[in-house]
Amino acid sequence: MQKTLALAMMMALGISATAMAANPFSDVPAGHWAYAAVAKLSAAGVVDGYPDGSFKGNEHMTRYEMAQIVARALAKGAISSNDKLVAEFADELNQLGVRVAKLEKNSDNVKVTGEARYKYFHSNKNTLGDDGDRSFETDLRTRLSFTGEINDNWGYTAMLENTQNFGNNSGDETTLFKRAYLDGNIGSVKVKAGRYDAYMANGLVLDTDGDSVDGLQLDLGNNKLSGTAMYGKLTNDTDAKYYGLSFKYDAAPIGIHGGYYGLKSDDLQTVWNTNKPSVWNAGLDGKIGAIGLTADYLKGNTDNLDGDSTGYALGLSWGEADPEKPGSVTVFANYYNQPRTTFFAHTTDAAVFDDALTGFKGYGIGIGYTIMKNTVATVKYFDTKEKGGESRKDQRIWSDITITF
Repeated sequence: MQKTLALAMMMALGISATAMAANPFSDVPAGHWAYAAVAKLSAAGVVDGYPDGSFKGNEHMTRYEMAQIVARALAKGAISSNDKLVAEFADELNQLGVRVAKLEKNSDNVKVTGEARYKYFHSNKNTLGDDGDRSFETDLRTRLSFTGEINDNWGYTAMLENTQNFGNNSGDETTLFKRAYLDGNIGSVKVKAGRYDAYMANGLVLDTDGDSVDGLQLDLGNNKLSGTAMYGKLTNDTDAKYYGLSFKYDAAPIGIHGGYYGLKSDDLQTVWNTNKPSVWNAGLDGKIGAIGLTADYLKGNTDNLDGDSTGYALGLSWGEADPEKPGSVTVFANYYNQPRTTFFAHTTDAAVFDDALTGFKGYGIGIGYTIMKNTVATVKYFDTKEKGGESRKDQRIWSDITITF
């Protein structure tokens, strides 16, 4: 597209300037059809000419050159972030580093995103392990998240969750206000405060996705080395307080991580034989090509009924089922051997026999596949059993389809 035509279109689409330069370029005389557009844009500092005073409006320009002019117009305030030209050249502006600084800052103050997950799982024996007892669950869980910008440093997030049960408890429906928290920066420290999910040791010690916590989390560091401190209260039926310190060092392709985590509550005495159970862990994680791996060692501060306080977990994966990439796939396998005193609320979808005082061990395998954009199907199989004690067992198949929007 010729320069003069492109700039005339910019004027028509919304660029305006109050100043008018007198005959700014030698090859754009006052009688030229594009004189007004070129003059106004020159006066606004959006376009300039060549050292010889010419504009060379008959020459063709690339999309990138046009995006540079749009970026300059945006910076000068000649157009707003809602202008049609900004939307048209969004990708190029992003490459120029304009999108984050200008567009997102001036976008709608509240954003709504969602997730709908249909789940079905079949258990060969329930977690109480009675012989011949089979159970299944099927439900539809819908989550709506609301994110609002308070200022340049702080934001607010809330989440509503509705679950409709179609299985053993068919007809049951719950709607809960599951998340409500602030997040932002105080200097170089990232802060999260309110009701949110909490994770310890990537969920091997604690994953509160079902219950949330009321707490405070501080993160400090960079992409290479970072640390996290957390404190708060579990929102389940106990009055347990939680706390934790962790670190992560990314020494690609293999990084290291570790942490120390604890609970405090009189309600915990029967499981851990102490009202202050704690766990520390150390592990490796990384990715070599498409292959990902994790390895964790965990140690509780008290023994289970079998006199065991040491656990470990291993994970192996290949590929990634990216919701943005239809046809992408991941395959994974995990193995766990954890006494009950090495986890508070485990992240796995397998039976962990948390009513027992011994713990669990077993494996899980699965595959995830992106059916179409923002739609991922997952199938998992778990085979776990109680450590020691009655050696109860459970085999289950877990499947779900998750849609994000």
